[in-house]
Amino acid sequence: MSVGPLTGRPLIYLILNEAVPSGLAIGKLGGDTIYEFVTDCFGKRYRYVGLAPRRWSGEIDVDALQAGEFILPPNLVYRLERNHVVEQSGRIAGLWASVASFFVRPSKSPSR
Repeated sequence: MSVGPLTGRPLIYLILNEAVPSGLAIGKLGGDTIYEFVTDCFGKRYRYVGLAPRRWSGEIDVDALQAGEFILPPNLVYRLERNHVVEQSGRIAGLWASVASFFVRPSKSPSR
């Protein structure tokens, strides 16, 4: 696992998971389409800002990423747009309902 020697940030914490395109296709890289924007499973939107910098060893240089930048495998860098959250999909709403129901415990009826 790649870890930034200066910041100690593991690469795994900076990978966008379950991101879906939410903008125009602006290019291609090795058969993959690059989109202007992607949205993650929490409704946060990210803008494409370039390719991930690499160290001499070929690993992604985690320390070269700016605050709010994340990797979309295999090698794309997207920056979080802090003032933009896409409306939550039914899937996310369902997730939050599941989380909420976990914390709401049924009350015990008094014993007679």
